[in-house]
Amino acid sequence: MFKKAQKIVGSVLHIIEVSIAVLLTIAILFLCIPLIPSIMDLLSPHANISDLQNILEYAFSLIIGIEFVKMVCKPTAGNVVEVLMFAVARYVIIDHSAILNSLL
Repeated sequence: MFKKAQKIVGSVLHIIEVSIAVLLTIAILFLCIPLIPSIMDLLSPHANISDLQNILEYAFSLIIGIEFVKMVCKPTAGNVVEVLMFAVARYVIIDHSAILNSLL
């Protein structure tokens, strides 16, 4: 009886995880749409480095979201490490903080 209840709870939790992953994927797809005109604006002669920094920050946030969805769908150690790598890369590239802070 306990094993059956455990299996049912596991199935329900798996369905909830997949549902959240699908909703997050749809949200990320919708959030990618405003990125396209921003990238095209970089081609104009009036673009500056702060525009590129804003686009990189936005893109890294979307990439971290994608990696998080992958981690939710397949929670392996490799996927967890990928999410951490992108989060650290975003921090190092976007924040431009002191090297000691980045190292820590």
